[in-house]
Parts: sequence; structure tokens; C-alpha cells
Amino acid sequence: MKIKKEYLILAVVIVALSLYLVFHDRDRSSYELPRLAPIERNEITKIEISRNGQATIQLIREGSDWKILPKAYPADATRVKEMLDVINGLTLTALVSESKNYQIYDLDDAHRIHVKVWSGDDVVREFDTGKAASSFRHTFVKLPENAMVYHARDNFRRKFDVSIDDLRDKEVLAFDKALIKEIAIQKGEQASIFSKQAPVEEKEAQQQVEEGGKPADATQAVWRNEKNEAADEAGIQRLLTSLADLKCDSYLEEKTKEDFDTPIFSIRLKGDKAYSLSLFDKSNEADTQYPAVSSDNPYPFLLPKWRVDNLMKDPAELLKKREQE
Repeated sequence: MKIKKEYLILAVVIVALSLYLVFHDRDRSSYELPRLAPIERNEITKIEISRNGQATIQLIREGSDWKILPKAYPADATRVKEMLDVINGLTLTALVSESKNYQIYDLDDAHRIHVKVWSGDDVVREFDTGKAASSFRHTFVKLPENAMVYHARDNFRRKFDVSIDDLRDKEVLAFDKALIKEIAIQKGEQASIFSKQAPVEEKEAQQQVEEGGKPADATQAVWRNEKNEAADEAGIQRLLTSLADLKCDSYLEEKTKEDFDTPIFSIRLKGDKAYSLSLFDKSNEADTQYPAVSSDNPYPFLLPKWRVDNLMKDPAELLKKREQE
């Protein structure tokens, strides 16, 4: 009798386990993860980022460049590439919730970031971005017409949590400093023009020695001002380096270049073409940024005080000290 009872219990356990496996497998199959096909990035023509149901940023592709609507501001290529990487490679890795309690994932209307992507007239990708998962290796996302919350690979919310100013290309001056042949500086009443002069021939260098002078470097070009005074070569190179890939902090949205006409400092460069930068006085003493305009950018912008301090040199500061000669 005891053996029959044990067999009966064993049979019940086997049936229970079988039922669990059958229904568990069915449950898994009903939650098969959506597979999102990759999108060729060169087919993407428009990206829209929305909050609270309102489009806050629209990016359109023009040739190989991206513009920010409605004013067609040039977009930062690196930031756009980061977005395209996410859009192209969006991969769902796990089902997180079906409870529709979106707030805990920052996927409720007040916090979600909605991303919509076009190729021509067709929407090719659309998703809501929530916060990063606790591992910071995944992001909570939700797809349209789908109540589920999923893990998506990588932590990418910050790449879409941006403003128009964040996305604007901040480069305001760029050139090859090796091509620059002339630098004209004006700071208040002080002005000077430095020119890059050809290397001294060996014969001329030797003649300078015979005449009791210090020989000029026979292999390198030298910088001199309009009075033929030698410039501090290291100082000139530091200045050119600071200017060669100049980026601003932000743009002056409500201003145009024509609103600025009395610079406190200006610099003009001649190389393969002409370049210029003009700095203007701060609105008040407490400001930590200076308004500026440049030849390479159609919009007025702001430079931080520390950068301006590095750029705004008196012409005399760029002369070689006498004890160095």
C-alpha cells in the first residue's frame, strides 16, 4: 500500500512538471523578442526627437551633412553619428515588463523621449527611450503599438536627451596652421603684423656670424613684425594652435553678426585664404563668456573667459625677449 502511494505521488509530480514545462514553453514563445532589421545609415533622411508629444528637434540630411530645422543650423557630425549608430543597431535583449507601469522606467508621457526615423517618406524606425537600466549596459525602451517594456543593448538615452544648442556644430574657426603666412593683431590702440619669413640661406647665416651677430636658423622659417623685430616662435605657435580648431561654448540665438561692430580684440590670418576672429566686450563684469564672430561661421557665438585670456595677447607679448636674442 505504501509503495502504491509513493507511485501515485511520483506520478502527480511528473504530470505537474510536464504541465509546467508545456505552459512555460508556451509562455516563452508568446513573448518572443521583436527583431529589428538593421537600417542602412545612408538611407536615413530625417530624425525627429519628441517630448510630451511635441517634436523638439528635427534633423534632415542634405547630401553628406545634417541640418537642424527650422533654421538649417549645421549639426555636429559626431553627435549625429552617435544617434545613427543607436538607430541602426537597436537590439532588444530581454522583456522587462508587461504591467504598463511606465513611470518607473521613465517611459511615461512626462519622461519618455520619442525617436522617429524616416527614409524618404517612409518611417523606418520608431521607439520610446527611457532611463538606463541599473547595470548601465542597457536602456529601457518601448515600441509603438506594443505595451511591453524591453531592455535594449547599450546605454544611449543621453545621446537623444539633447537640445538644439547641444546638437549644433560648435566649430567656429579651422585652418592648417602650417599654411599661415601672416598674423595681424589689434588690441585697443595696439596693432602689429607678424609675417612668416623664408629660412635664412647658409651663406647669409655665416655672414651674420662674421659680423658678430647671432646666426639665424638656416632650416626654419622665422616670424617677424613690421619693424623686423623677431617674434617669440613658441608664442606664435601657441596662438595658432589655439585658433586652428576653435570651438565655441554656445551661440547667441537672438543676435546677428551685424549687431557687433566695435571689437576689443581682433586677429586676421592669411594663408591659403583669409581668416579672422573678433572679440567683443562682455555685457556685464560678472559674465564668464565673451561674444565673438569669425570669418568661418555666419553666427555670433560665445567663448569662455579662459580661452579668451589665452587668445587676447598684446602684440608686444609675442616679441622675442631681448635676452633670448
